[in-house]
This record gives sequence, structure tokens and C-alpha cells, in this order.
Amino acid sequence: MVGQQSDNVEEIENLAEEAGTDQIATDQGIEGIIYVLENEAFTTPVIKIGMVKSVEASALRRRISGLNTAVPLPFVCRKASRVADVATVEKTLHQTFQHAQHRWRGEFFEIEAQIVARILEWRELEDVTHFAPDQTDEEKRAIEETAKVKERAANFSFQALGISVGEPLHFADDTNKSCTVSSLRPPKVKFEGEEQALSKLTATLKGWNVNHVQVQPYWLYKGETLKDRLARLESEAAEDSV
Repeated sequence: MVGQQSDNVEEIENLAEEAGTDQIATDQGIEGIIYVLENEAFTTPVIKIGMVKSVEASALRRRISGLNTAVPLPFVCRKASRVADVATVEKTLHQTFQHAQHRWRGEFFEIEAQIVARILEWRELEDVTHFAPDQTDEEKRAIEETAKVKERAANFSFQALGISVGEPLHFADDTNKSCTVSSLRPPKVKFEGEEQALSKLTATLKGWNVNHVQVQPYWLYKGETLKDRLARLESEAAEDSV
């Protein structure tokens, strides 16, 4: 199920039954909102399943806006439901999809949002997805641009940039921080004696709570960002082919 879409109603119902959702006491506890969020910054279909112990639109907006401060792109709310006994519903969903956490921690799961949404509808008192904050035009453009470059990012390698093992890269935000290329593909570097994916290192240095990020704008090679270098090399190659 991880990372795959499913419209199989029977399969979804079986998941709910195995997790014990039929035992949720919907007439007890505190009403609140369960939300399912996605973020284009992740390279795999990762969602966040969380809750707010309130049924007010402002509470959901504050929660999502707060989460957005820790990631390079805003979260998109794929589903928000008003439910009874919100803490129990959230716990049950987390238990249902614990197999899909893998390297993720807390409320993050590597699974399609629509699968969670279908199960959540079983205990939904009201669909309140529209409570989520509206995205600005700038945020929408950023999300769209990231979606477009994901395919290129998946094919990113140091070979395409003419960079060899052992060569240094400097962090654009602070050029005193540098790493050394240790693997061409997949792109890995050594930073302070530790080998790691360049994407992970970038997220760490930026202070972003994500495991994957577009790296090209944030690293310099011979004074030029990897993004600008790739664009220049592609342009030169296109001119040479004319």
C-alpha cells in the first residue's frame, strides 16, 4: 500500500477494520478536526496526519500556518474532517498506517492522502477541508514550480554538472560551510567527516524539517550556484547543436 494509490473500497474497509476503527466511541471525548496534509517538498508521497482539539476554522488555519514555518513550501490540506473524540480517531489512524512510517517520525506517513481520506470519512461528522488557509499566488507558483522540477531533481547528478569526486561545494547562505563530493550518483558529499546525501545536508543547514529538498539553488561550485551552472551548460549545449 505504501506510496500507491487505491480506489479499492473493500481494501480500505479491511484496513479500517484491522485497525479497530469500528470500536471508536464517536459519542465520547472532545470534538475536533483531523487533517491530512501533503507537501510538495517531499520527493515521495508523504502525508502528515494530525489534529486540533477545536472545531473552529481559525484553529485549523493557525495550526497549518505554524507548520508552514518549518518547511520550504507550504502544506496543502487534502482532507480535514470534524469528528467526535478527535484524539481517539487520530490515534487509530496512526496505528492503521504505522507500517508506512519507515524512516519518518511522529505524524508523517509514506502513503497516498486519498487512502487516509477514505477511511477518515467513516467517522466524519462534517467535511471542513475548506477551513484550511488559502494559499497566496506566490505560494501556488512555488508549489507548481517545485512539481515541475521534481523530475529534473530525480535525475540530478554531479556528472551533468562536470563535477568530480573530491571537489568542494560551498553553501550559498554561508560560504564558510563547505562539503566535498564523495559520490557522483547518487549525489553524496562529506560534511564534517560524515558522508550523507546532499539533499539531506541541505535541509539540515537550511533548518527545514524535511528529508528531501531541491539542492541546486543552495550550493556553489567555483562561485556559481549549481542551478545556474546547469542552466548555463544546457544553454551552451543547445547552442552547439544548432
